[in-house]
Amino acid sequence: LTNWDPFTFPMMYFQWVAHEASGVYFIDVEMLRRTWYIHMLEKWYPTLMLASRAEVDAFIYAVRPFEEGSSYDAQDLQWKYLAMIHSFIDKSARVMPVYAAVFPQMRPLEKGITEGYFLEPYGVAFKVVAGNRSSVVGEGQLSPIDFSHFDFPVGGPRSGQDDRMSKMIRNYYAMLFLSRAGLLEKTDVKEAMRLYEKGIALEGD
Repeated sequence: LTNWDPFTFPMMYFQWVAHEASGVYFIDVEMLRRTWYIHMLEKWYPTLMLASRAEVDAFIYAVRPFEEGSSYDAQDLQWKYLAMIHSFIDKSARVMPVYAAVFPQMRPLEKGITEGYFLEPYGVAFKVVAGNRSSVVGEGQLSPIDFSHFDFPVGGPRSGQDDRMSKMIRNYYAMLFLSRAGLLEKTDVKEAMRLYEKGIALEGD
């Protein structure tokens, strides 16, 4: 899940031009507010959409008056929008992990989407897990991560001429390391310090 062009457009390129990441369902929750995008998802990810058919149809029915310029129930529309997203998360989580690529300091997910879930910093994204911060962190339930499988192309020496987007992505990775380090301070000091060091090394200007 994401809500911002810097994450959405590269993923679209990798899937539909480079034909990589074919095993991933990728959803922009802001585009999801429009039926044209839902119809695209139905073509791209039929299995995902079929599993949440009832919630998708309910949202399409609720949003149609808005798209046609007629009167509509804003509260009901928002409720059905959130119900559709939660259905995607819950039903997908039964067979695969669910992640959110979001930058909380610049473009957080709206509160209703994350209600009932904890966003666990997971190296290059947040892992979406059922529960809240205290139930996940307090019980020591953070997911194990093998960072040797991760590639950080902007993590090398800085040239001093990084473009704006490179700096943003560098800071995004740094934020994920630093956020995870903060969760481990009381339970694994050694790992927390290692992540703090990696986060600081990644930070841009």
